[in-house]
Amino acid sequence: MRIQVVAFDTPVDAFFAFRSAQALLAFAPDAEVEIAVQGEPGSVWEGFRTALPGVAVVGGPAATGAVPAGALLRPGAAVDYPETALTAWLSDPGTPPGDVGGYLDIRGRINAVGLLDLRHVDEGLRPEARVMNRAFRSEFENRLFWSYRYAVNPELGSGKGSRGIYVTVKRRCLKLAGIEDADSILDVGCGDLEVVHALSLNGYLGLDLAETALDRARALRPEWSFEVGMVDPERHGPRDIVLCLDVLIHQRDPNAFAALIDGLVAATGQRLIVSGYEASAGPGYMIGFHGPLSEALAATGAFERIVTVARYRGTSLIIADRAGSEFPKAQPLDTLEIGEIMFDHLDGLGL
Repeated sequence: MRIQVVAFDTPVDAFFAFRSAQALLAFAPDAEVEIAVQGEPGSVWEGFRTALPGVAVVGGPAATGAVPAGALLRPGAAVDYPETALTAWLSDPGTPPGDVGGYLDIRGRINAVGLLDLRHVDEGLRPEARVMNRAFRSEFENRLFWSYRYAVNPELGSGKGSRGIYVTVKRRCLKLAGIEDADSILDVGCGDLEVVHALSLNGYLGLDLAETALDRARALRPEWSFEVGMVDPERHGPRDIVLCLDVLIHQRDPNAFAALIDGLVAATGQRLIVSGYEASAGPGYMIGFHGPLSEALAATGAFERIVTVARYRGTSLIIADRAGSEFPKAQPLDTLEIGEIMFDHLDGLGL
């Protein structure tokens, strides 16, 4: 069975095409799935290269019987999307494809973590929806998910760890770490700049996989530099300070985790400021624990000092210094500082 999913060159359609392909393969594992992008596929489609290597991504017109991105196969139904519905959707991509033929439209039914919200699925289809969610959980693709998240849910952006009291904690730690005194800074996984945009930083370069996040970042600090992608030490280093907050926790496997640490270390000239887990945070398809962060940093042999300066939402914020670092010795936030931060956020804490 051959199924063509037609999509537009946008972060939202790329994500829905990804979800559609996952669901189609869950119900028809031997199917040949092709994503036909209307126009040349942009960089966001690179996520398919590793996430779904058996799914081809091409630029070209939709074939007869193609399926719109976001329309998922109903088990046992014929693979036949009505031509009139597809034509209408292609003429107005803002219009959902609708629940027609053998398909279920998932647009508007996806929650903030990229899964089907069962509250918005008819009771008779919930068993199939659960199968789809199991397929969705099988693969978390950073580039596709975060491009989608920043496009449709910018107020949540990077998540709760980059909002409210956690922003204040992180900014306080960064200031104490001397980030405003550095001559060059590399921010790996900079996101929407919610944490650092209010700081006075020199020689700043922000990297992120999500172009939609960088659009917001550029608007906030147009004088700073940004690139789509992840750290390449030969191009991006060495920098006085390398910053990487809440990125390691989203690495899909131990190899990706180790590769990112190696890249961060190689790009660090003096000080690395990084966050991650010291112990498992429990099951979750968006997050992964591949070993205590402090031990992984120590194992590189690159640092003279490694200090945990704060903890938030199960995550540790660590500062690691190379020998000869000119920055002041890192110190954990003291209880008075933590108390002041909590007092400033009493309303947000519900107290």
